[in-house]
Amino acid sequence: MTIRQKPKTYGPVRIRLDETGTLRYGAVDAAPAGSPVEILLAALGACIARSIEIAAASAKQTIGPVEVTVAGRKAADLPSRVEDYEIRVDGGFADDPAVARDLLAKAKAACTVSNSLNGTFDIGLTDTKTDVRGFR
Repeated sequence: MTIRQKPKTYGPVRIRLDETGTLRYGAVDAAPAGSPVEILLAALGACIARSIEIAAASAKQTIGPVEVTVAGRKAADLPSRVEDYEIRVDGGFADDPAVARDLLAKAKAACTVSNSLNGTFDIGLTDTKTDVRGFR
């Protein structure tokens, strides 16, 4: 007999890497509750943001602030775990969308946190500036 768990989503958690290299964390509508899973999502987003910064420096590209939003979906079966991760990066960090896509691909390949997690990753760029509540 398979034991099914109640559907649950975590996040979204938002991470912002500013021009000074400072990482700021927050939830979309409020400060993060600080659950272990939200901390995991924040670590994943921070790793993607830092990896974009590193890829840009390596390519001698100048970028603006990097904003990452991460959410997760709990697996329906045991053991309890996050099965799917959704990562969205505001593409406004680079002037050229092709450069943004390239840097994001390099960042995903280099991100130690995402490379250490099991699950599927839906990662992409957004075209609109996101509200930065929670980063103050």
